Amino acid sequence: MESFGSKKQIEIMQKFIDEFTEKKSADSLKLLIDLRKDLREELDLEKVPDVFKFLRVNNK
Repeated sequence: MESFGSKKQIEIMQKFIDEFTEKKSADSLKLLIDLRKDLREELDLEKVPDVFKFLRVNNK
């Protein structure tokens, strides 16, 4: 089976899976940041800060 992503991304994902398996919860932000960085480099886009804002909409 072939893996996609860099060695670092694979390691981050393996840690995510281990944490999720153990705690039933895990944070994927490190992987998202690294994937975005790689994608922007591949597309020859300028670097951006590793800052994220999240919005959660609750219909209750």
